[in-house]
Amino acid sequence: MIMNSSPLFISDKLSKVVAFDLFRRIRNGEYPVGSWLPSELSLFSKYGVSRNTIRESVRMLRNSGLVTTVKGSGTRIISNIGNSEVTIFAKEIFDKVEYLKDIYDFRKVNEIELCGKAAARRSISDMDSMKFNLEFNQNYSKINHCANAKSCFEFHLLVAQSSKSDVGLSLLINLRPIVLQIMNELSLHDSSRVADSTLELHSMIFEAITTGNVILARERMREDMDKAISELNLLLESNPESLINFAK
Repeated sequence: MIMNSSPLFISDKLSKVVAFDLFRRIRNGEYPVGSWLPSELSLFSKYGVSRNTIRESVRMLRNSGLVTTVKGSGTRIISNIGNSEVTIFAKEIFDKVEYLKDIYDFRKVNEIELCGKAAARRSISDMDSMKFNLEFNQNYSKINHCANAKSCFEFHLLVAQSSKSDVGLSLLINLRPIVLQIMNELSLHDSSRVADSTLELHSMIFEAITTGNVILARERMREDMDKAISELNLLLESNPESLINFAK
């Protein structure tokens, strides 16, 4: 466990993410065979990582048979397929993607149950807390044209708290760091749409819990989590470089 938190280990993960994203761009033709890879300075600016990380990423591509470095000229792309070395850095990225998806699949199952229990067990105090949270998020969105990830996740915690399920609430709290990271990435890439759709669904969840409609509360949470899973999948497919932030 100590090893996983060391600067060397973190740098290694970042270099694999950058290498994978460059490999993806080579495969889809953005960087065609015969062309030159952007300069080290350009890659440094694009990915926001250290120059050593960029150099290690290029080394991985070179070892994978994708590029060759020409002294005094730069790095030229010689293949869009590579060799078996590609799997060394690609597998870790695929595993990370599946890990993030698994977290949201687990959230869906857990939170649907918690929302149904909240509709049956909520107190007046619980409803007041959720109402205050919704009003804050709506005002924040109007002023900033984006969602407040921390406060939006707080709504889910309040629903869990209203369920009176200590285990369910505890599980959700443990997921908080990585979920907030994902939510922040989603807000950065499509802030206005994410904010509007999230607040609309939260309002419907609140209404279902307020009326004590267990079936409707579960269905509204299902819709909310299906939306969240869809947005996560879209983020990972259209912006795989966002994985850099999860590797840091």
